[in-house]
Amino acid sequence: MQKLNIHVKVLTIMRIILLTLFVLFARVAEAQDYLPMLTDGKEWHCMEDVKYSLRDGKFPLTIKVVKDTIVGNQTYKLICKEYTDSVPDVISRQNCWLAYECDSKIYRYDLPEKNSVLLLDFSLRKGDIATEVGAVVAEEDTIYCYGQYRRRLRLSIPNREEDVYWVEGIGSNTDGGLIPQQVMSYVHEAHIVACYENGKLVFDENCFTSKTAAIDGVLMDAEQNGKVYDLSGRMVSGKRNGVYIQNGRKYVSQP
Repeated sequence: MQKLNIHVKVLTIMRIILLTLFVLFARVAEAQDYLPMLTDGKEWHCMEDVKYSLRDGKFPLTIKVVKDTIVGNQTYKLICKEYTDSVPDVISRQNCWLAYECDSKIYRYDLPEKNSVLLLDFSLRKGDIATEVGAVVAEEDTIYCYGQYRRRLRLSIPNREEDVYWVEGIGSNTDGGLIPQQVMSYVHEAHIVACYENGKLVFDENCFTSKTAAIDGVLMDAEQNGKVYDLSGRMVSGKRNGVYIQNGRKYVSQP
């Protein structure tokens, strides 16, 4: 009987250890799951709708992550914007600026002011106040587009009819898109048309408003057919709403 009790205690301790290790692994996987935005080889194809006294029209442009550059012992990404067709009046065909990414936040770094400006914050959760004045995160979910799961935030902005979406690793669907510089007053609208990584299309403008990646689709995906767990480490079966973990990655689905 004593040996049996010892055996049971050992099994119980092992289960606790395994559960603890699983939870720790899940948290590490969650922390590593963030998809960075300012990566080498990233290129956005955008469109500006310009309302200007001398010349109106739509102007296609590209924005590229060009290279790393060091300023004051700090590494930044050099971002360059270039019009690919005609150029609006009094605007240079190409201009560049510095930006960096830290703790799921995207910043523009202004010179010579040496001032960091927060542009996008993907650490926000539902109910949080966004960087834009009056904007609130109304919803957070996950979408599946071009073979990649991406976290999405839907922002509600007072006196604005259309929703604004921020997608992890991509940027915003409107108001200058990812463009980390202040949008000029004569730019009526600017948005991302498509995004490429090392020449491969990874996102287009329709992905911003695509349906939530539901648990059904995950379970049917041949590449994501592992067991499903809740955040406490318990295995679950069938359809599940909310936050869950599969194959070491965190997902969010809605009813």
